[in-house]
Amino acid sequence: MRTLVAVAAAALAGSVSGPAAADGFFLSAGLEADDESGQLVHASVGGDLSERTSWDFAAASSDTSADRSGLGSTSYHGAVRYDFGPVGLRVGLGGWEDEGLSSVQQWRAALDFGGDPWRFVLEAQGTARDFDPFDVDRTIIRRDGSEVDVNARADCAVDAPGLGARLGWFGDPWGFEISAMSYDYDDPTCDFDLPLLDLLRRTTREEFVQLADAIAGRLALGIGSNLLAETSPLDSRVDLEASYFGAVRSYHVYLDHFEDAFIGTSADSLSAGIAFVLASGNEIELYAGATDGDDTGTIAFLGFVAFFGF
Repeated sequence: MRTLVAVAAAALAGSVSGPAAADGFFLSAGLEADDESGQLVHASVGGDLSERTSWDFAAASSDTSADRSGLGSTSYHGAVRYDFGPVGLRVGLGGWEDEGLSSVQQWRAALDFGGDPWRFVLEAQGTARDFDPFDVDRTIIRRDGSEVDVNARADCAVDAPGLGARLGWFGDPWGFEISAMSYDYDDPTCDFDLPLLDLLRRTTREEFVQLADAIAGRLALGIGSNLLAETSPLDSRVDLEASYFGAVRSYHVYLDHFEDAFIGTSADSLSAGIAFVLASGNEIELYAGATDGDDTGTIAFLGFVAFFGF
């Protein structure tokens, strides 16, 4: 479990384990910046509804308009978790807005099987991405090899269910975790302002990339930025974590691999963090790392998260 980084990630991905382990009530806030002038601010809040039920809500805003991706995103996520004893169920709703490109709604559900020191989580999610209308003026090569001239305005959407799992071992003082998620994109659907183009209403992924190459290309750049990777149109992702827990400090190393769904590019991110327990019992974490993407090169980042329990 990514301790305080999991609190930050909840704003973007709705982390299954979440920060609801705090007694009563918690609040977290953080800031991340990269060497391409990108910035991310995030906050989360949550607590206990009963002895077995907890909740959390997170929001984040990223701005990379000055870097090579030129993207911005505003996201939110809320979830409720119920503990059945050996099994916990967490369900959540959220979404985000890619400024000027698309809006996304997402649901998540997870079953976690707790143990000492093992932990296993099954995850499922559904993502519905609605693209902002865009103009198309080009020749499209269809799946059968035929060509269609398109000069119209398109309004497209795509759904992407995902399945994944998380396996962790947290002993004393070491902890390790591996997680993976794979997404299965439906054929995108597009409505045009010319009825003659109804033959392209349900496109293949390859046809859609031809229609919306500029949009798909910009979104694909997101996986090369740690600020935007969670909200990019992913085909798959794999995450690894190693942790060492001390009495007043803990150390964490993270390795993440992302695959883009439309263009087929990939990116790898390596980071490390150190968390401090304050005299008040609250925690802060500092982390730094770099993401290397096929189309973006290497982008370094630095972040800070503060966690307060009440």
